[in-house]
Amino acid sequence: MLESLRMGDPQPYLSWKSENPHWECDGESAEIKRFLLDPETIRTGWAKIRQGEAPDFRWNEDYHVRGKAPSDDFTPAFYFQVFCSVRHGAPSDGWRPWQQNQGAARRAIGGVWDDIEKEMIKHKGECAVIEFSGHTATSNDKVNIPNLKLADWSKKPPGQEVLDDPVAPPPESNGASQGKDEFF
Repeated sequence: MLESLRMGDPQPYLSWKSENPHWECDGESAEIKRFLLDPETIRTGWAKIRQGEAPDFRWNEDYHVRGKAPSDDFTPAFYFQVFCSVRHGAPSDGWRPWQQNQGAARRAIGGVWDDIEKEMIKHKGECAVIEFSGHTATSNDKVNIPNLKLADWSKKPPGQEVLDDPVAPPPESNGASQGKDEFF
């Protein structure tokens, strides 16, 4: 058989699993405690994910404006590029996409996004250091929302894939960056 047709290593990714609360990183359960989130990579839109089919993501032109769902089987979704490290629980250091349409992950990112957006102009070109401190169960205990908070800002580690359509931060300026000189 041709080597090029064999399955390669799985693509890197980060995902929150809400029913059995844990992070999944590159196909492995991971004890993620912190990660870097690049706010300039935000995308919002819609996703249709069905077993046995490739995920179908449709991104809005503007992340502030909720577009119309392509059909009833699409749910709201988000996308960010995140940097996870062995030091903070990942199986390896590196950039990964975090894109989900799951409600618990959306609620978690929604809970921390206002803090990120308020400060991102002061930290242009930097990443938000996101801290994970466990999870909160919903009233039916079947869905667990990750507890995320903006802990700091950091320089971007090298190796990030350049996007065709990065999102620019809001236009108003609040001063110079106060980020750290080293990666988180």
